[in-house]
Amino acid sequence: MALVFLGLLTVQTSVKAGSITNNFNNSLDYLANGVPGSMWDGVYLGFGDVPGGNDAGDVGYSLQANETANAGFLTVQSSQTDWAGSGDDGFFLWKTVAGDFDVSVQNVEPFESPAYHMGGLLVRAFTTNGPAWGAPFGGSENSVYLPRFQEFGIDEDIRYTTNGIDMDGYISVPGTDSDTNTSRYFRITRVGDVFSFYTKTNQSDAWALHGSLTRSDLAGVPMQVGIADSTFGSSTPTTFYTDFELTGTNVTATVTRPTDPSGLVATILNPTQVKFSWTPGAGSAGSILVIRKNNALVMSDKPIDGY
Repeated sequence: MALVFLGLLTVQTSVKAGSITNNFNNSLDYLANGVPGSMWDGVYLGFGDVPGGNDAGDVGYSLQANETANAGFLTVQSSQTDWAGSGDDGFFLWKTVAGDFDVSVQNVEPFESPAYHMGGLLVRAFTTNGPAWGAPFGGSENSVYLPRFQEFGIDEDIRYTTNGIDMDGYISVPGTDSDTNTSRYFRITRVGDVFSFYTKTNQSDAWALHGSLTRSDLAGVPMQVGIADSTFGSSTPTTFYTDFELTGTNVTATVTRPTDPSGLVATILNPTQVKFSWTPGAGSAGSILVIRKNNALVMSDKPIDGY
């Protein structure tokens, strides 16, 4: 088995509150390159990205996830992707937030609405099936989801999952199926254990509160907060997002990077053991040595202090 040394990653810890706005004008391609160089803590592109995940009967994958196809927008295209119940193979671009937060995003027209396509904001328990390095591994899906739907007279199908059980239609916001050529703004707030759901059509409109959900089971649990898209079938709709705004604990778009570690030395101790040693970088809380098989790698999660 051929192995390749990838390098040492420095780890920084910090606790702060702040706000970020992302209008997707950094020419990043998350499908090709993952999240390095971005403000995001992670991206899930399909089945296999969530450790121990569930494909809900069809293996999800992404065809586009970038800021390059349409400058100023996140362009997402996926197929067979799921965010409901135990299904967790959908597209999800996220930040990790420890406590209370206020998050919003704009879905820009046109919204493609083949059968069961949904896209909007997802808030997911950080301890659910990983990331394996960041929280206890294992556990069932726990999340709240505020997606656009435009089917069956439903504008937004606000739903949640508790221990892998889907509560579809927790709040069904009425709408017109043909109203796909207008924007939607989505907003979720967390105050303690209470998650509240808002939408509006135009930037100048007041936020409409559609309801709240108390999740005492998520007390003290950090959450993955971000943009999700799911097709629940073989269609391949393309969806556009911009004006992502997030305020909360540990929220920052830029972090002062610790210096790189140095002096990596590999010493062969015997035919089955190799000892690695190095000097940690200044300003880091530690280092991680990564060794893997010699093939392509897309970094989908950053080693972060999510708490």
